[in-house]
Amino acid sequence: MVEIITPEEFRESSNINTSGSILRPKEFSLDEKEEEKKNNSTSLFSTYNKKESEINTPDEFKPINLNTDYEDNPARLYGEKPTTDIINDIQYGWNESQAGFYHLMANIPGGLDAIKDFVGNVPGLGFLDGDGLLASAEAYLEKRAHLTSPEYLGLDAPDTLAGKVLAGFAMTPITLAEYAVPTKIFKSVPLAMAIVDGVRASDEGLMAAGIAAGKGAVMGKIIQASNVLRLPERMGALGVLGFATAGGNLEDRLAGGIVFGALGVLGPRKGKTLGDVKRNLLDNTPERKAVLKQKLKEWDILELKERESIKLINEQQTKVDNLKDKKSTKKKEEYKEANTKLDVLLESQNTIKKNKETIERVLYTVENVAPRLAADNRRAIEVKTELIDSKGEARLADLDTKGKVAGYLAPMKFLVKNPITKWMADYMSNARISVENKVENILFDYKVTPVKTGVQRDSQGRIRFGGITALKNIQRTESDGAALTRAMKMYKKDWRVLEDVIKKGFKIEIDKVAEAKIKKTEVKEVTDIELKNKYKFTKEQIDVYRDMRKGLDNVHNLYNDYINKYVKTIPDATGKKLGKELPYLPNYMPHMFLGDYRVWVNKKATPFKDPVQVLPANSRWSANAIAKDLQTKFGKDHVVRIQARDKKNVTNKEVSAFEDAMRYAEKLGKTDAAKEIHDLYIKTVSTKGFRKHTIRRKNIPGQAGSAEGLKSVLDFLEGYRVYVRGGVQKSYNFKTRKETNALLNDKDILNKYANARNISMTYRENALGATSNKITEIVENVSRKWIGESGIENSLGTLNVAVLNIKLLFGNLRFIASQYIQPFQMIPAKLLHLQSKGEQGNMWEAVIEAQRSLVRPNKKVQEFAEYMVEQRVVEAKFLQEFSEGTEFKTGGKFKIGDKFVLNVGKILDTLTLKTISGKVEQYSRLNAGLMFYHFGLKSGKTHKKAMEDAAYQADKYMVEYNSYERPMIYGQAGLGTVGKSLGLFKTFQHNYFAQMTEHFKSINYSQLKKGDLSSAKSSVAFLGTMIVTAGALNVIAIDVADRLITGLSPVWERLFGKRPQTVTEILLESNLPEWVKWGAPSAAIDIDLTTTLAAPGLGIADLVSAPSLEYLGLHPGQLGVPLFKDRKGGVIQTTSSLAYKTTMGMATESDYQKVFKSIAPTSFQGIIEAYYAGDKSFTGTASLFLEDKGAYGTLVKDPFKKDRGKIRRDLQDWKARLFSSYSINEANQLKTIYQLSVIDRTASTNQAAVVATAAHHVLNGLPIPRYLFDMSQSNNVGYSAFSKQIQNRIKLMNTTLIERELKSKNLLRRSDNFDLIKNTF
Repeated sequence: MVEIITPEEFRESSNINTSGSILRPKEFSLDEKEEEKKNNSTSLFSTYNKKESEINTPDEFKPINLNTDYEDNPARLYGEKPTTDIINDIQYGWNESQAGFYHLMANIPGGLDAIKDFVGNVPGLGFLDGDGLLASAEAYLEKRAHLTSPEYLGLDAPDTLAGKVLAGFAMTPITLAEYAVPTKIFKSVPLAMAIVDGVRASDEGLMAAGIAAGKGAVMGKIIQASNVLRLPERMGALGVLGFATAGGNLEDRLAGGIVFGALGVLGPRKGKTLGDVKRNLLDNTPERKAVLKQKLKEWDILELKERESIKLINEQQTKVDNLKDKKSTKKKEEYKEANTKLDVLLESQNTIKKNKETIERVLYTVENVAPRLAADNRRAIEVKTELIDSKGEARLADLDTKGKVAGYLAPMKFLVKNPITKWMADYMSNARISVENKVENILFDYKVTPVKTGVQRDSQGRIRFGGITALKNIQRTESDGAALTRAMKMYKKDWRVLEDVIKKGFKIEIDKVAEAKIKKTEVKEVTDIELKNKYKFTKEQIDVYRDMRKGLDNVHNLYNDYINKYVKTIPDATGKKLGKELPYLPNYMPHMFLGDYRVWVNKKATPFKDPVQVLPANSRWSANAIAKDLQTKFGKDHVVRIQARDKKNVTNKEVSAFEDAMRYAEKLGKTDAAKEIHDLYIKTVSTKGFRKHTIRRKNIPGQAGSAEGLKSVLDFLEGYRVYVRGGVQKSYNFKTRKETNALLNDKDILNKYANARNISMTYRENALGATSNKITEIVENVSRKWIGESGIENSLGTLNVAVLNIKLLFGNLRFIASQYIQPFQMIPAKLLHLQSKGEQGNMWEAVIEAQRSLVRPNKKVQEFAEYMVEQRVVEAKFLQEFSEGTEFKTGGKFKIGDKFVLNVGKILDTLTLKTISGKVEQYSRLNAGLMFYHFGLKSGKTHKKAMEDAAYQADKYMVEYNSYERPMIYGQAGLGTVGKSLGLFKTFQHNYFAQMTEHFKSINYSQLKKGDLSSAKSSVAFLGTMIVTAGALNVIAIDVADRLITGLSPVWERLFGKRPQTVTEILLESNLPEWVKWGAPSAAIDIDLTTTLAAPGLGIADLVSAPSLEYLGLHPGQLGVPLFKDRKGGVIQTTSSLAYKTTMGMATESDYQKVFKSIAPTSFQGIIEAYYAGDKSFTGTASLFLEDKGAYGTLVKDPFKKDRGKIRRDLQDWKARLFSSYSINEANQLKTIYQLSVIDRTASTNQAAVVATAAHHVLNGLPIPRYLFDMSQSNNVGYSAFSKQIQNRIKLMNTTLIERELKSKNLLRRSDNFDLIKNTF
């Protein structure tokens, strides 16, 4: 029977079931208790879930309805007011969660025990079978759950709202820990909660576990989704979730809502509003996405219709303008009809505009966010919807002054603060890739043709070495049928056969024009029969001729297609403004003129417009000669004048050359006079000695191909390439300006984002080579008279290239090693940065998978590698930068016998390891791409998306060495010609600083204060990889810190009585391992590689360099200019000094060594030092690199410091010099010597200041302060020496320069010296 007991007995009783019923049942077993427990569910804040007046008991008990107002608390039962016992409630919550944790853990071995028959059959797991380990673990954990439960411990369930809240908070630490571990492992809150809740309910059966897991996943998803909200909204959302899921009465639910809401504080402070979430949810539904996608398609169709409409309107407006002033009745009728048709077209255009505006209103309701970490390939209208809302207001802030400055100093792709700048950078990058791919497709049509491992022969019988890495799968070969593929094969086989095609090609063009005039028909294309019979072409020559003609037609077709699409569709482009298509030019071969001067021939009636012909020249001298001959023949009826090629608006040389060729071709066929002028020009070039002079200066005089012999062939091939590239670039310029102007010239963008718009416009024009520059104009105005329009620029560019080849190549193994290391130095930190931005990849896995893929690529990796080639990522880009400033060069090729050509440049590329260096760079860029690719796959990206993002990121973070991505300060938008010379090869430095800034800007300092370091991981990794690869002695800004400490040294010493140590001193004196000081690569091979691995310096001289000036000896530091670090003399100083001393009979071995060291490549420096340190013989020099000279080593002297002994080298030291570097031991010594010299200079400077101060005190009749004596002592200057220094300083302060010269040199003893100064007195 059931017995009702008193409150006192209630509190003492331990036989209270989870329903709260007051029972004294008979004793029953543990299994029966567990069964009872399963039949009664428990909420988080209540110990029951049935109606409070109903009691469920085992079968042997009958439920008894005590009363309808039953309370589970005895105080309420007897009418007492419930109270909050804080200690009890906290203990209750803590132990409730503790017992739940043990129960959760018990279900793990319990679940395994349930499938023990299966487990026992698994090899190696037989020991788990039976009632052994699993059963013991389950029993132990269940016992712990029972012993820690609040019921067992006699704790009362909370009976007030405050008590239940306290219990809820007490449960929080263990509950969060339960979910935190699986969340960390599986990187997913929903998955973690599903697993935990499923395991917790697994002892109730598979169905119960599945339901619990599903509920857990739903709750996890809701919690995860709420994490994107702002703090107030997140707390509210979690509060509602807690209220809804708590169960029990209203008080229980309120307590659940309060606890859950308070937990919202643990998330990020910044986030989205509910309005933002609602809008995003609506925008991201499949239905909404489908609607927006359809609207964009409709918008694209209307855009094409509008273009065609504008084109028709422009043409019709031109007709109307031409008929406007006509007097005849017929013309007036035509004018009226034309106007009517124009009105119809305008009305049609207005209808299209209205339809576009309707669609745009829909698009503006969507916040189309730019991809910050991948390429932004959106349409202009999509970018605008991110910038402007449906009310026409700006969504974002415009660039500030800091952003505008950054636009000139950083690669534009890093300027992501405003979407306009990044969109423009990505658009221009895609345009560049499209241009380069199109040019290659026309010229050679490369196909990827994987090679096998081992030595093989190609289709032309040449020996080729197969590879062992993924590079072997992306080798490319030219396709027959492309413009120059067969021409280049013919050139290599017998260049004279190709010369025959070229010469006859120009003749065919002239012959067919003459034939058409005689027959009074249109000019027709030459037939194959004519080529064979009349011009005696072989089958191979016909193929070459047809290929070249086809290539030119492809250029013309592209040009005309883009004129129609992107020029004629510009509003108000009527009449003369209307873009002109190129007429079909049968038999045309490009007349390429690459000189810097133009000779204009005009009729006297129109001396300054509509020229009869324009002829090129490479210098003022050659232009004068051409003009003289033309004036003699045509001076009666024509005006001949010379003008420098106009570069004011076009600095892209290929585009300029293409435009000149088109202009020349247009004039050539118009009049007989133009034809005569052309013939006279060719004759002048052939007979006046221009080949003898001009070819040597510029390589390509006048029309490319007009010279004789091998030079004619080389000039023509280069001219053909320039023509194709210029035509393609010009065509894509039409497309680029049209599509980007849709955003940049939008009135809302102009008004609300003027700064971002203007910097983007400047960037575009700078990239297209269409920006004028005052500095360039000044420099070229000085030089153009005699050396051409681009003389200074070309000269400095060529010298820069030569010097950098000398400094970095010529077998420089250190440079090659640094290229291999670069991806490991730059990419891991970026992968962690992507992780901090929400991508779920694993950095270590990505790096390891990349190395595996490089050796054993699978099909998808192969596809990705080919995509990298297509996107022009896997190229020797750093070495490509070497070629800038050397356009139109064809030297370095010489005849061998009658038909073969010796390519000296290619041989040098091999001998100097430039070819190997290029391959290593390609390998490294592919390595970087694979790291990003595997990281993307692990993040859940599709294969296609992972490929696209990886190619973009690899190109960006392995540095893009092209004019588009070089900071604008070095281009025409900045310093012009001067910038190109000073900033050459500075792209890496600026990119490095941009990456560093990107990492540090991603740090969330509010999270750091809370101990959350996740946002700082990439910055730490960036610094860490810097130390691992280049060592702590070469981290960013260490030189700045040292200079700052050295500068503050006198003040510090005065305040604290001790000179402060620089960072470098501290590191050198430390016991840190060498890999920490010098980096792991250097320590591993005992050779200092840090010259090419160290972080770039932050000084002016580090950021702006002119390698050619330094090589020559004209660097400001070599000329003693303030603010520049003192540098050793260059070629000019050393050679002039040697010449002078040789003349005076004073030249020494040291002087010769200076000359050799200033001229020789970096890789030869060690050999020169060995020669002069040994017995100056080949055997003696070689022995230093082969034989150990004992502990004493070999003394090396410094010729630039009066032959003072510099260091003693052992065998390892000498071997390191062959690596164009120093051993770690020598590097340590050199660093130490430098630091000592800084200390000496500082002490000397300090002592000079101390002496000057003391002298002033004496002259002013004041005693010398004691502290000056103390400072002198600290500078190692004793009392007597200090007194002597003061006396000397006072004398200097009281005598003139002449008096001191008379005393020191006894000038009065020699009358000739006295005459020099007597007038001074």
